[in-house]
Amino acid sequence: MEGFSGLRDYQKWARKEVRQKGFIELSPITGHKAYIYDFEELKRMQKRQNESGFWETYRGLKEMDPDCPTVQDVRKLARR
Repeated sequence: MEGFSGLRDYQKWARKEVRQKGFIELSPITGHKAYIYDFEELKRMQKRQNESGFWETYRGLKEMDPDCPTVQDVRKLARR
C-alpha cells in the first residue's frame, strides 16, 4: 500500500459513504449507481446493535446458542 498513499483513506471514505447512502456511485458523470440489495436490513441490524445493552445480551446468547438469529445477524453485518 506504500505506493498508493491515498488509497487507504479513499477506501475508508467510500465504505462510510456506502453505509450512509446504500449505493456505490460508479460514474459521477453518468450517474450510474450500484445499490446494496439488502441495505435496509443492514441498517436495521446496525441500529439494533447500537441499542443500550445489546452487546451484553449478545455475549450471553453467543455462549448459550451460537446459531440463534441475533448472533447470526451480528456475523452477517460484520461480513457485509
